[in-house]
Amino acid sequence: MFTGSEQIRKTMAQQTAVEYLLEKLYTEYRFSFSGTIVDKAKAMEKEQIKMAFVDGKLDGKFEYLESEQYYKETYNK
Repeated sequence: MFTGSEQIRKTMAQQTAVEYLLEKLYTEYRFSFSGTIVDKAKAMEKEQIKMAFVDGKLDGKFEYLESEQYYKETYNK
């Protein structure tokens, strides 16, 4: 069994926050969302992740990847 922080790290390596929320809303409450609003939320989140990567790269922490490559490798998308 995972502790809370271990579970969060495991989940984050496999899903974005938006995907996690959508999954939980469906599994726990049977709410299902699709379409433009979900696509927009995922696109916004992707850009935020990429910009955070760029900010880290400018600090000298990530020199080997570009933001799009980082996103694809981290979230398999």
